[in-house]
Amino acid sequence: MVLQTEEMKLPNALRKCGVNIEDLDFVINTHLHWDHCFGNPLIRGKKIFVQKKEVEFAENPLPTYYLTYESSHVNMTPQWTYNREGLEIVDGDTSIVPGIELILLPGHSPGFQGVLVETTKGKYLLAGDFIGQMENWTGNGIHKHIIPASNVSQFDCYKSFEKLDMLDLADRVLPGHDMIVFEHEIYPY
Repeated sequence: MVLQTEEMKLPNALRKCGVNIEDLDFVINTHLHWDHCFGNPLIRGKKIFVQKKEVEFAENPLPTYYLTYESSHVNMTPQWTYNREGLEIVDGDTSIVPGIELILLPGHSPGFQGVLVETTKGKYLLAGDFIGQMENWTGNGIHKHIIPASNVSQFDCYKSFEKLDMLDLADRVLPGHDMIVFEHEIYPY
């Protein structure tokens, strides 16, 4: 069972950071799994950046992904469709504003995108579910990178890791499910 406390709800989580939904200029959905776009109905009128490949797969996922994408194939209504008019569909690597780039990283999902942010200490990658744990990025002494268990294509994961290697990010990767990111309140530190 998934439990969402009042503190976790999008408006309350934003307010905790001193931001209101009205203050947002845009939103980035790294992918359209239900747990990454559940707040989309709350941000009507805002641009939501998402990859073309991700929308195409979300509209007609493989049967094993029906629940992950809340597919109409199983009589569900995907959360991302409640603000479909706000989708800003991009196709590949895209700079959306100075200092923020979307990097297509298929693997976890067909149209997964990481967010590359320019800082005073170089570019940081907000890797989300593509790199769940830091060990996925740093490897284990045998493998340079470790493919996360949750992915739609190991082949695409390897290709995406090769792409990231070309960016020379070193330790400036923030994984999506590793407590290590909470060692610092603000990045760069």
